[in-house]
Amino acid sequence: MTKRKLRNLHKKIKELLKEFQDILPDNLPNELSPYQTHQPEIVEEPGSKLTFRAPYRLSPTELADMKKQIEYLLAKGLIRPSTSPYGAPVLFTPKLDGSLRMCIDY
Repeated sequence: MTKRKLRNLHKKIKELLKEFQDILPDNLPNELSPYQTHQPEIVEEPGSKLTFRAPYRLSPTELADMKKQIEYLLAKGLIRPSTSPYGAPVLFTPKLDGSLRMCIDY
C-alpha cells in the first residue's frame, strides 16, 4: 500500500470513528463481556500434529513494549496466563504516530 493510499485510509477511518463516536468506547473495556455468543474451540483433525514456531527475535525496545502491552491486557482481563507448550510468535509494525502495534503471527 502506498503512503498516499495509507493516508486516505487513515482519513476515512478517522471520519468513521467521528461519525460513530457516540457508540464507540474511548478505551478498552475492563473485562470481557459476559454475554459472549459462543465459546471458542479448537478441533484437531485425527492424526494431525501441532507445529512449533520459535519466537521471533525482538529488539530491546520491542521486548519492553511487548511486556508493557501484555501487562496492560492482563490487567484489563482481556488475556490470561497460559501454561500451554504452544504459542505464536510476536512481531511489531509501526503505527503512524510512531508507536508500535503488536501482532501475533498465528
